[in-house]
Amino acid sequence: MSAIPKPASFSFATEKDNLAGKYETPVPLRTSLGAAPYPLNALPSLIKEAIYEAEESCKAPMALIAASALSAISAAVQGLVSVQRSEGLSGPASLFFLTLAASGERKTSVDNLFSKAIREWELEQKEAAKPVMAEYHADMTAWQTILEGYKSALKASAQKRMPSDDIAAELKGHELEKPLQPRIPSLLYMDVTPEKFAIELERWPVAAILSNEAGIIFGAHGMNPESVMRNLSQMNVCWDGGLLKRDRATTQSVTVEGMRVTLGLQIQPETLRSFLSKNIGLARGTGFLARFLVSHPDSTMGTRHFSEVKTGQPAIAAFNARIKRLLDARPQVDEFGNLTTTYLTLSPAAKELWVDFYNVVEEDLGKGGPYQEIQDVASKAPDNAARLAACLHTFCDQVGSTEIDDHSMRTATVLMQWYLHEAIRFSGDMAVPQEVRDAELLEEFLAEIILRKMDIPRESHVAQSGPNSLRDKKKRDSAVATLHQHHRIFRWDRPTGNGKGKSTEKCLGLPDEVLAEWRERWKL
Repeated sequence: MSAIPKPASFSFATEKDNLAGKYETPVPLRTSLGAAPYPLNALPSLIKEAIYEAEESCKAPMALIAASALSAISAAVQGLVSVQRSEGLSGPASLFFLTLAASGERKTSVDNLFSKAIREWELEQKEAAKPVMAEYHADMTAWQTILEGYKSALKASAQKRMPSDDIAAELKGHELEKPLQPRIPSLLYMDVTPEKFAIELERWPVAAILSNEAGIIFGAHGMNPESVMRNLSQMNVCWDGGLLKRDRATTQSVTVEGMRVTLGLQIQPETLRSFLSKNIGLARGTGFLARFLVSHPDSTMGTRHFSEVKTGQPAIAAFNARIKRLLDARPQVDEFGNLTTTYLTLSPAAKELWVDFYNVVEEDLGKGGPYQEIQDVASKAPDNAARLAACLHTFCDQVGSTEIDDHSMRTATVLMQWYLHEAIRFSGDMAVPQEVRDAELLEEFLAEIILRKMDIPRESHVAQSGPNSLRDKKKRDSAVATLHQHHRIFRWDRPTGNGKGKSTEKCLGLPDEVLAEWRERWKL
């Protein structure tokens, strides 16, 4: 078998009539803040080692894996403890994570590793509750049968025009004797509508949504502004642990107070841009996006070469064993569904670290500061730091210790500094003009043809099989013009046929410097 030619050996020198050197040095399409390495070493050893093992087996981006692990910790801890940052400043330990990543980054595989204990625990709860649920269903059947009897008696009395006060009184008494459905813990949700989620919270006020589609929030692009506003407000209340009220037209309204909700969502950047293009005012004006710990890691696709997975994953097994012990502590819920948590306070050393972090962030979000453009996010960073510290402390020390130490707080502030850096990157990426994004799409399409397919990109290729958004001539011409302004593309006429005629076809090329950028990005 003959060797496949390496992309580096491919050249358009003859086809473009030695145009090299006749164009100016390419200029980047955007100036963006570079990604900082995830501060993995700041994490406690068990969490760090579990993330290492997940990376080795799944080869997903480090920040995505870390978000999955921390989401699992938040899900297990949030029903047990709340955090008191200072006198009069307290709230849940729940965390919201949002990871921007393309489909295929293996979030589901990663989540399956870190949510294993949660899923097994849920099954145990359902199995243990079978006798209780059987008794409840039997009681409901008996209650319903008697109810139908009262209804029939009332109907018969009405038809005969006889007094029915005694029957009505008995019916009212029977209504008060309706069996109460047992509260069986149901913690993990992959995807659920906001309406259904509100109902589930009424049944059990502790929940975690882990989704690689983020449909509960960002799949609502077709909704009217009122519906979007209602859904975003609902999730804000969930983060706050406040009072959630949701009216239903056909059945009784939902009322839940003091719930605890963790979100671990992944969304494709284009999907998020589409949502924000229609709802940016609502998403930022309501403080919804500010509640998230956002990350946009570089993709690992193209570098995930096959390797045999080592037998056993002791760190992940130990991680899940600890999650299981936390879940077994079980949140305390009274007969009315109200959750009771233990409040964690900050040790003097932890309090000092938190106050220092608070003050630095406050100074930096002022005019001219690094957080000026993300004031909404930065304003909630101290709260999120305290939540992170509470989660890490409880995960490492288990249940019982009610004072967060300085080590947990130091780790939390380091992580929050990284997430603030990501928030700046996220804010810049979401503000990229459409014409620049179209130009990036075109450049990637051309690079794919040149470097992977070893072919000459013709303008007709773009019109016929290019990205859908670029099949429109106006947008395509705009993308070409943008690339041309940045010296990242050139055109030439290529003879067609056997060379005897004068027929030509219009072709597009990328300078060698641009191709080198794509080779590096794709590790070719």
